[in-house]
Amino acid sequence: SIGALAADDYQSEIDAIEQQKEQLQAEREGMQADIAGLMAERETVLEKKALLDEQNQYAVEEMELIDEQIEIYTGLIEDKAEELERAQAAEDEQYELYCRRVRAMEENGHYSYLEIIFQCKSLGELLGAMDDIREIMDSDRRQYENYVAAREETERVKAEYEQTLSELGEKQDGLEAEKAELEAEIEEATELIAGLDADIEQAQAEYAANEAAEQALNSQLDAIAAEIAAQEAAEREEAQQSGQDY
Repeated sequence: SIGALAADDYQSEIDAIEQQKEQLQAEREGMQADIAGLMAERETVLEKKALLDEQNQYAVEEMELIDEQIEIYTGLIEDKAEELERAQAAEDEQYELYCRRVRAMEENGHYSYLEIIFQCKSLGELLGAMDDIREIMDSDRRQYENYVAAREETERVKAEYEQTLSELGEKQDGLEAEKAELEAEIEEATELIAGLDADIEQAQAEYAANEAAEQALNSQLDAIAAEIAAQEAAEREEAQQSGQDY
């Protein structure tokens, strides 16, 4: 037992325990530095992840806006396609009307001119009638040209909408690629944080074990001190008893 030990043996054991305590304290200092380093690294990764999350959210919101624009322009293109179809039909109809009038004038021109000549009472009336005929033909031609211009304008606007839609699609593709990259980086950061949490937890457990080991050594020192005190008390009592015998 400890009580049977000599004073030198007590001191030797105390010195060995104190040396172990110093070693544990030195190890704990290193552990503290490691834990601090892990915590700092974790904080850095958390900040990076927060930034990535923010960028990803912006990408999501921008994609949603582009989705809305794509829907709008798709509807506009459909409207313009219907408008173009109507404009083309009106143009074709007006062109057919113009062609029929020209054919009619060509086929019946001889009789029509004779009729006009016989009906006109003067050269002025004849020239006026001929002007009326030309005006009708010119009106038909101008109307046809207006239909052509309207159809071409509709085609131009529709082409602009289609170009815008194509650009939106390309931008959407770019955002989807960017979002996929961000999500991969976010996943990597999340895994890194989980790994750091595990390392920190392990380091803290080792730190606690170190403290427990030092506490156990302190308990040993307390036990030795108590044993020494008990032995000294026993020796004093024995000395007093010896003195009384004499």
